Amino acid sequence: MGVNMRRELRTCTLIILGLLAADPRAALAQPTTANDQPFERAADKLQASDPEQAREVGIVLGPGIIVTPTAFTAAGYDSNPDKQFDEEGSPVFLTGVGLNLTAVWDRTLVKFSGEGAWQHFTDDVDRADRLKGYLEGKIIHMLAPGLSLQAGGLFENDEFSFTEDRIAGAFTELGYQDSLFAAFLRGRFTDIQYLESGTVSPDVPEAMKSLYRTDSYDAQRTEAAAGVLVGTRNWFGLYGEGNVADVNYTNQELEDEVDRDADDMYAKTGVRIVFSPVLHGDFGWRWNYRELEDDVVDDFQSSYFDAALTWRPSQFFSLAASVERVIGEPSAAFSRLSDIKSFEIESTYRPLPGLQLSFRAVRQHIREIGDSFEYNSTELDALIAYNYSPRMQLYSEVRYEFFEQDLQDLDYERFRALAGVRVIVDGEDPRLNGDLERLTYYEELRYPGLSEFSFSAGYSWFELPEIRMGNIAYKPFLDEAASRLQEHDGELDGVRFDARIDNAAMHPLGDGKFLNFGFAGFYARYDGSDRTGCEFGEDSNCFYVNILDFNPEQENNTGPFGDLTTETDRTLHYWGVSVDTGFAGLEGGLKDSMPARYVAPWKIGVGVRGLNERTDLHASDPLSPRPVDYDQRIDTHYYGGFIGFEERFTLPDGWVFGVDAQGGLYRAHAEYEGRYDGYVLVGPNEFIREWGSVDADDDDTTVIAGVHLSFGKDLQWGSLEVFGQAEYLGYVPTVALNNDDESGGSPFGIVGTQVGSELSSDDSMNYTVGLKVRF
Repeated sequence: MGVNMRRELRTCTLIILGLLAADPRAALAQPTTANDQPFERAADKLQASDPEQAREVGIVLGPGIIVTPTAFTAAGYDSNPDKQFDEEGSPVFLTGVGLNLTAVWDRTLVKFSGEGAWQHFTDDVDRADRLKGYLEGKIIHMLAPGLSLQAGGLFENDEFSFTEDRIAGAFTELGYQDSLFAAFLRGRFTDIQYLESGTVSPDVPEAMKSLYRTDSYDAQRTEAAAGVLVGTRNWFGLYGEGNVADVNYTNQELEDEVDRDADDMYAKTGVRIVFSPVLHGDFGWRWNYRELEDDVVDDFQSSYFDAALTWRPSQFFSLAASVERVIGEPSAAFSRLSDIKSFEIESTYRPLPGLQLSFRAVRQHIREIGDSFEYNSTELDALIAYNYSPRMQLYSEVRYEFFEQDLQDLDYERFRALAGVRVIVDGEDPRLNGDLERLTYYEELRYPGLSEFSFSAGYSWFELPEIRMGNIAYKPFLDEAASRLQEHDGELDGVRFDARIDNAAMHPLGDGKFLNFGFAGFYARYDGSDRTGCEFGEDSNCFYVNILDFNPEQENNTGPFGDLTTETDRTLHYWGVSVDTGFAGLEGGLKDSMPARYVAPWKIGVGVRGLNERTDLHASDPLSPRPVDYDQRIDTHYYGGFIGFEERFTLPDGWVFGVDAQGGLYRAHAEYEGRYDGYVLVGPNEFIREWGSVDADDDDTTVIAGVHLSFGKDLQWGSLEVFGQAEYLGYVPTVALNNDDESGGSPFGIVGTQVGSELSSDDSMNYTVGLKVRF
């Protein structure tokens, strides 16, 4: 047993050794986002190690002791280092050193790692010189085959972040795994301190202060967690995980008014499905709950779909995606906690020996509970790393952030590009050792079997329901809203991107038959702006009405009226992901011919889609002290299944024609938020300001169907095609705004009894034409 145990520990050593070296992103020491959650950041390190990539690197100091020194330097440009809404860029230089130390004995492995980095901006920006460093230690002890005990600690000082912070923490975890089930029991303590004291610095832009944390947000989290997976080696398994924690804010300035101390817990459960040896997914539900000591917000709970999907068709390609909803820590002054929905996808590909390509995308929606701030955050990371020699790695990374703050209708963008070199002392890449047999094996595994990848991009347009908010009333009494103004016709255009993986995995059914799985995703952004006018005339007048009906039994005052000029901007984000399956098998193979693989054209699948619409309407009148501002936000999600038909027809001379059609039944859920800000005339040149806020939601069952036609040329590496597609959505939400009844009322400016703003629906079409690459 001692030999086997040492063999397990040697494998464990190789896995944990060189984690820093294996991922150039760690060396870059990138700053965190404005909505950073330090507790989540620390939790990624303060848990048992379970990486799946390894390499032998380092200097052997003695039996079982290996040290890995590293150094790196990079230069580039940061378009918005202070993350301000009025961005100001600067060149940036980055340099640092790191060290890993690993020691292994008979049944124990000890690992220490550390890194320090210095970042310098050449232009006049806040905090031109910034430092970041961390120390991490871990001990893994094998108590028995399959039973391990781990413990570790972390200290990190981070001045790269939007708000500087310091993290300290420790954990211990007992884990067990055999052929039937796996389980863990974990305890963890984390202490977060923010390095800015007192009130928010005046250098922080007013619009960003809701994101800035000072030492009044210092907190400690003490937690215990347990989890189990039943069916570790079966195609189907059940899992569950629970966590309870005490969250203690140690330096609250206004604890009597805003008390964030709380008991926190979450539970999640679901199923693990192993579609094939290279594809598995966890699909379940997560419930979050926090009980606070605050007098205003007693508690908060949320639940959401929780899923993770991993596809690794070879040791040189991996793709992972996840969806979750968690309770996070707040940043706004009156917020007690934050409600965060996250969607993430990442992929790594090694197309050639020594070359690594990585991509990561994260979309988050953050809602401050107890305050009125909401944010949408998008992060994109792309990395290219090349092992120039066994001891030197060249890398380049591009990072893009887009952040929207709904309350003040503000957003910022940040683009950061770095290129640098990394040195690993006495490092060795096993793929560069001159082993011809290994290199041949590598080339064979470079592509995941018979999988097909396709990517398309094109010009797209979307037909949304129109916006009608303003009213026209006729003289002499102006007592009836006779018709509505059209502020936007609903026509938006933009760019759409689609990606698809066919034959991602197969599940054998016997007799040469398989279930064949594919994945698809798309994202499109549409924009449209309209400018309209309505003039005071001899027979009519133009006016606006608050979206909120204060009293259905009474008539509401009108807002500004007269000569109105209206500008309406609409933005739509449309996205979706799906997984489908169909039958595949082998045919032919008579005499000397090899059997050919076929894929049936019919498929069934499940999908999730989203429509995120933002509308900003501004109407001004020469006599009014300020314009009418109306902001509309509608988020719609579709969940359902579909049936599809996909076939490619071979034409003479290598030309191909493709058809991909699908239709299905979906459950739609829409959430509407409307905000109105305008003035009401109460006397000659005398106005009062009026606000209105309306929230509503709606559920419906609908049909989504579409067809995609392509025509192109088969080439040696794949195909190049032009395409056109059309899609029908049976449910797209629209808002019937206040005063839509067009009924009479009292004379002179009251204009009818309002009916309130209501969420209703219409159908819609969208179209795309563009170019598609298949390989």
